[in-house]
Amino acid sequence: CYVDLRFDGEAQEAYASLDNTGMVMHVASYSKLLVPGLRLGYFVAPEEVTNRAIGFRSSGTANHFASLAVEGYLTEHLQDHKDNLSESLGAKANAMVASLGENFGGTGAKWAIPQGGCYTWLTMPEGVPMSDLVDEAFDAGVGYLPGVAFAPNGDGQNCARLCFAYETPEKNRDGIARLAEFLDGKGYMKSAPAD
Repeated sequence: CYVDLRFDGEAQEAYASLDNTGMVMHVASYSKLLVPGLRLGYFVAPEEVTNRAIGFRSSGTANHFASLAVEGYLTEHLQDHKDNLSESLGAKANAMVASLGENFGGTGAKWAIPQGGCYTWLTMPEGVPMSDLVDEAFDAGVGYLPGVAFAPNGDGQNCARLCFAYETPEKNRDGIARLAEFLDGKGYMKSAPAD
């Protein structure tokens, strides 16, 4: 759950904790917090919902070994792990944001300053077709997900979701510089008038 991946700012509550109607379920997995690809998760819901959902399974039975291993790890090491993960993610995010400032400052681009999670959001000026350029950018050695993938109405053509969690801070800095170089080569890194 991304609420567990906080590295800056005040801790945020999960949406389910704000529910006073009993209509919100909290569904999460351990794949972000512990091990990418770990197919083990949980949900918190009103008893009526959990009683009905207990029979739903995607593959028959739960992985008991993984469940016990995760329980043991969470019982003994969760806070230390979260502290280490927060420090690591914060350093990676800070490197990416600094590189965005160095490489995209003055171009009219805007980006989110993440306080947690694994991603930041880049918005280029209107007319920069980030969605159309994703394959060419990948061939040039930099990957991102186009913003249109997150907008059911087709908005976000000029946006990109950038992942800082996977690579080292150094590779994040280099990747942003490479993205700027790629976009400059396409003629999209023009100076923008100061606000």
